[in-house]
Amino acid sequence: MFPVYLDDCSNSGTSFPVNLQIHHIAEHIPLHRHNFVEFFYVLEGTGQQRLNGQTFTLQSGVFCVILPYQVHDITPYPGTVLVLYNCSITLDALLDAARHPFSMNRLLFEHSDAMPAVQLSGDEQQRMLHTFREMDDEFQNERPWREASFYAKM
Repeated sequence: MFPVYLDDCSNSGTSFPVNLQIHHIAEHIPLHRHNFVEFFYVLEGTGQQRLNGQTFTLQSGVFCVILPYQVHDITPYPGTVLVLYNCSITLDALLDAARHPFSMNRLLFEHSDAMPAVQLSGDEQQRMLHTFREMDDEFQNERPWREASFYAKM
C-alpha cells in the first residue's frame, strides 16, 4: 500500500500560506506524506506516530516537526482522543521566515540528526502551550500585524 500524497497546504498561494487548527483525532490516520512542513503540539490524549519507520509515543507535551515528504501516520490508543495544535506551512514560507534570526532554521537544518519529536515538561511544556495559544490567536484574527506576529512566535 502506498502512502496517500497530500500536495497542498491550506492557504497555499495566499500571502499567508499557513494553517493552524486544533485537531481531535479519535481514529487512525493512515500513512501519508505531503509537500509542506507540519508541526504539532499534543494537548491531551495518548497514542503513537510512525515517522519514516520510527515509532514515537504521543502524549501531552510532545512537540513534533515533520518535514516535506516524510511518511507518517498517527494512531490514538483505544478509548482516547488525541487533541493537538497542528500547524502546516509551505516550505517556501518557512524558508523565507528562516532568513530571520528567530527561526526554526537551526532546528530543521543544523540538527538534522535530532529526533523529530521531543517530550517537554514543566516550564518548557507551559511555554510551548502558551506559544501555540498565541499563534492560534494571531491566526484566528485579521489584525494588520497578524503575519509578522505569527512568524515571530513560530
